[in-house]
Amino acid sequence: MQAFLLAWLLSVVSALKFELDATTGGNTRCIRDFVGSETLVVVKVKASGSLSDGQRLSMVITDSKDNRFAFRDNVVDKAYQTFSPTKDTSFDVCFTNHLDRATGSGGRRYREIDLDVQVGTNARDWQSYQAAEKLKPTELVMRQLNDKVEELYNDLEYLRLREERLRDTNESTNARVKSYFFMILLSFFALGAWQITYLRSYFRSKHII
Repeated sequence: MQAFLLAWLLSVVSALKFELDATTGGNTRCIRDFVGSETLVVVKVKASGSLSDGQRLSMVITDSKDNRFAFRDNVVDKAYQTFSPTKDTSFDVCFTNHLDRATGSGGRRYREIDLDVQVGTNARDWQSYQAAEKLKPTELVMRQLNDKVEELYNDLEYLRLREERLRDTNESTNARVKSYFFMILLSFFALGAWQITYLRSYFRSKHII
């Protein structure tokens, strides 16, 4: 059964180390994070074990709409994956550890996984960038700070737009609730008036009033 671990911080390095037992049906664990549109994400994995240890570790990266960014089968030692979503979305990095049926039980079998997820400016290869642009160390630091400020601004802008959408949705819902309430109120008044008219007509026919 999948166990989701919600992301801790936005646009920072997320590192996690855990053990994943192998089962014949496949034991899965997923780590979820959020990323903005056109933002670089780098996923680095280091897994213990070998190809002949009776386990098969696979990794798949998908977004909230089940669009697949990457898939790696039989992961051992190190794996490296990059992607950039076309829109704001959450994404899951899922690992599944299968136990080879021919291996048998023979005690606990597991893989130790060291996961490092880098998002945004933290995912850039700044050393290569510095060499390509021939930047001095102070210039590189200033460029990093500038990119981080821009990234923070984009995050705040996204939160502002999201708050506006939520507010619009809330106002629209309140308007519909008010309309529904007034319709019910008018229906009660109409029903009450009809009942009074009917009872008055009935009592008159019986000469009660």
